[in-house]
Amino acid sequence: MVLGFLSLVLVVSVAGAPPASAHSELVSATPVSGAEFDASPGLVTLTFNEPVRDKYSVVQVTGPEGGDWQVGELTQVDSTLSQELGPLGPAGVYTVDWRVVSADGHPVVGTFTFTLTTAGDGTPQAASGSTTTAGTGVGWWAMAGALAVVSLVLGAGSIAVGRRQRRSRAALHG
Repeated sequence: MVLGFLSLVLVVSVAGAPPASAHSELVSATPVSGAEFDASPGLVTLTFNEPVRDKYSVVQVTGPEGGDWQVGELTQVDSTLSQELGPLGPAGVYTVDWRVVSADGHPVVGTFTFTLTTAGDGTPQAASGSTTTAGTGVGWWAMAGALAVVSLVLGAGSIAVGRRQRRSRAALHG
């Protein structure tokens, strides 16, 4: 009975919630995806259609032989994030992975690449292997969403079972 009531409260609160606002969208990136450089571009800049939560934002640049090439802290001004790059090293494709959290609380991720055509003399930071990088933290968000859906389904099921039990009791006593 209590489980049914709590499930009903959950379903009603979710059903009565206002529609979620649209998630943040990447409007522009510098360097442009697929760009080629003969020297380090020095900075990765991401501009979104709305401000994002800077506390959870991550920009990671990985070189063709691994290692992280970003240096310093990620900065945010309004809806633009900027990440400084150190001098790049080997020629080849560099991958920019990013993750932000929209103002509505939803994670948004993306990846793009640029190419260094002439090797530089930079040295990468050690590869982070952290779960806060753009490509790896998303699994937790997906799991939380799946758990919410399962909770809703179980709640609706327990309401249905509770109704069926009441009908059965009423038929026996009525």
